Amino acid sequence: FRSLGGSGTDSVAGIAVDPNNNLPNIYVAGFTTSSDFPTTTTAFQTAPISVGTHGFLSKLSPSSGIYQLGYSTYLAGSGTDDRVTGLAIDNLQNAYLTGVTNSTDDQSNGFPANANGYQRLSNSPGNDQFFASRVNTTGSGPQSMIYSTYFGGGNPVGATVVGGGIAVDPSGNIYFTGATNMLPVAGGNGEIKFPLFNAYQSCLNDEIVSGNCVPDSSHTDAILVKINPSPTQPQAAPLLSTYLGGSLNDVGIAVAVDTSSNAYVTGYTDSLTALAGDWNCVSPCIVGLQGTNPGGRDAFIAKVGNQVQSGSIFPLNYFTFIGGTGIDSGQAIVVDAVGTAHVAGTTSGDLTPLD
Repeated sequence: FRSLGGSGTDSVAGIAVDPNNNLPNIYVAGFTTSSDFPTTTTAFQTAPISVGTHGFLSKLSPSSGIYQLGYSTYLAGSGTDDRVTGLAIDNLQNAYLTGVTNSTDDQSNGFPANANGYQRLSNSPGNDQFFASRVNTTGSGPQSMIYSTYFGGGNPVGATVVGGGIAVDPSGNIYFTGATNMLPVAGGNGEIKFPLFNAYQSCLNDEIVSGNCVPDSSHTDAILVKINPSPTQPQAAPLLSTYLGGSLNDVGIAVAVDTSSNAYVTGYTDSLTALAGDWNCVSPCIVGLQGTNPGGRDAFIAKVGNQVQSGSIFPLNYFTFIGGTGIDSGQAIVVDAVGTAHVAGTTSGDLTPLD
């Protein structure tokens, strides 16, 4: 057993392990109000640059059977709230993180964005944006932050931004999820639209009337974003950014990816049906065990496939509700070697419809 933290409140958002001889490195990420959270001399940031809540990433490495801090850093901008909500790792000891920030720093700070990032400035200064970062935990100092980017729009001002999980595929592409009510159109005063790329669903809450997207920010949709965080392709546009959801509130909490780069998202949804007019899982998309919401708030699984060719959309290949008449939420998802998704979460009711 080992404790990890400072004199403030320290919250864990993710934990992961990698193979390292017979004992794995252990990675922990989250957010902290501590100004004395333990960091290493190799850290990207050894101290926060402002008072508030800031992200952290720590790697515990085995040494003679005892785990010591091998790398530990803040992820802090000049704002009051930088929260890590998801963590993934690869087999090269790179850590991938996502979350929400209200910082407004430019790329010179290295976080929430650096020079390699797609979006190097907040599109809604002072309000929340998503972020995604790649950290080399075998590196040192500012150079250990390989990639970092803001992600978001500015319409409406003060939009809802809910951070979710992150995954990495065998090619090193990252996938992150969450939820927002940012609109896919610019605002009347020039507020920046939410960025979409090769999207299966390009209209928030799927409010399409006569073939046109009708702006409606009254509910959130889940999102799925795929980015190549390679420093050899600095500032490259995302490969995918799409809404996922129906006509009511939908939130992505966790994401997994298989060896064929299919992404699996879970979370919760208030929307009512998998079919056209809501989640729009229409042929060839496969509707799973539950095609309608049995009542209340349900967990869900949405599988998003890879592109058939460059420039094409990333299709929704499968969707199912998971739940009963109470409040249900998917909190974690993994995919096994044969492409079966395994979900864990919470429920306030019975799951008899799954029997």
